[in-house]
Amino acid sequence: MKLLLLTLFVGLSSLVFSQKWKELAQDPQVNFYDVVAVAEAHFDTIDKFAQGSGWKGYQRWRYENEKKYYPSGDRTQIDPYFAENAYTRNL
Repeated sequence: MKLLLLTLFVGLSSLVFSQKWKELAQDPQVNFYDVVAVAEAHFDTIDKFAQGSGWKGYQRWRYENEKKYYPSGDRTQIDPYFAENAYTRNL
């Protein structure tokens, strides 16, 4: 019984913390390069070339956003809802 509970706890805790970079990527207060460091650490622990690993999505996110926040990585100056707000204004 104890082994089952331990296995269940370890399994659930790894699911909760496995994709922390995605949460950080959604928070504009977190520096871009901090998100990249967390994501790279995550992908170093898994097989990033396996189907469904999220590696390609991460690479797309990084490629599209790195030029916006270079060189400081500060994401607080860019409005993440710029396109949505512009669309709303044009309506």
